[in-house]
Amino acid sequence: MKATAGALAALAIATLGACAGTGRPAQNAAVIEGSATYRERMALPPDAEFEAVLQDVSRADAPAMEIGRTTIPNAPMPPILFTIPYDAAKIEPSHTYAVRAVIRVDGRLWFTSDTHHPVLTRGAGSTVDILMKRIAEPPKADAELLNTYWRILSLAGEPVTVVDGKREPHVILRSADGRASWSATVGCNGLSGALTVTGEGIAFGSGASTRMACPPPLDALERSLGRSLTASTQWRIQADRLELRDEAGVQTLLCEAVYLK
Repeated sequence: MKATAGALAALAIATLGACAGTGRPAQNAAVIEGSATYRERMALPPDAEFEAVLQDVSRADAPAMEIGRTTIPNAPMPPILFTIPYDAAKIEPSHTYAVRAVIRVDGRLWFTSDTHHPVLTRGAGSTVDILMKRIAEPPKADAELLNTYWRILSLAGEPVTVVDGKREPHVILRSADGRASWSATVGCNGLSGALTVTGEGIAFGSGASTRMACPPPLDALERSLGRSLTASTQWRIQADRLELRDEAGVQTLLCEAVYLK
């Protein structure tokens, strides 16, 4: 990987090195070198697009800040070697940084990383190896509401990120033996209950919860999740996005279908 990634890194640095058209090299240009793969023995279609993003994920109660990004159209067979150019001056030693990778086909998610891949600080280096997971059935139409794993993207309009070392925030809506149910977590306690779906209406019934004491920011996130689910009365799916709204039409939850259970 080093030879190929090193050549790409040199090209990325050269590209990043032009400052506002002056032609002078950027003194703080740096790169993350990485490799991404998946276990399935399958070829990607010609229009598959690979994307890797370097993010500041220090605060779970604030949007992840993008530090660098790379996109590879017509993605090759794995392992996919990539480099992410970034400005080293933006890196704070006390912050936490991670790389996330996805593969999309026709704009739809086929593969995604679903674990935390730290880089740069807190003992992590500038290289990363990522194993991506495939959704069980790449949806050709809108994802299904039930029996789907929904990654939480935002609660009450506020972006949600994964807390380092914890499970990613998600909701699973299930239907079995004529009964619907839900389970959810933001990375601390597991919540669950009965689910009622009528047309475009939805209601999350109260139910069981584990009893762990959640440290900040998980405690605030968990309260926000509970309020959002309780307030939700309407649902809508477009492609791989699930949007829940309250009676006034205000968005309570935004999720992404990652893979089907």
